[in-house]
Amino acid sequence: MKKALLIIDVQNDYFEGGKSELYNSYKALMNIEKVLKLFRESGQPVIHVFMASLDGLFARVIKTDEFIN
Repeated sequence: MKKALLIIDVQNDYFEGGKSELYNSYKALMNIEKVLKLFRESGQPVIHVFMASLDGLFARVIKTDEFIN
C-alpha cells in the first residue's frame, strides 16, 4: 500500500489577522510541519490542496512535491 500526505487549505486566512482565523491554528501548523518533515525525509509523496483566486475567479489548486506515479 502506498502512502501520501494530503494537506488541505493551510492558508494565511486561517491564522491571526486573517479573514477566517481559526482556534489553535499555530498549534495545528506545528503538527502539520512535523508530519510534513517526516514524509519529505522518507521520500513519501506530499500533496497540497488549496484555493486560489485570480481576478475574482476561484480554483482549487493541487501541488505536489514531485510527480506521483
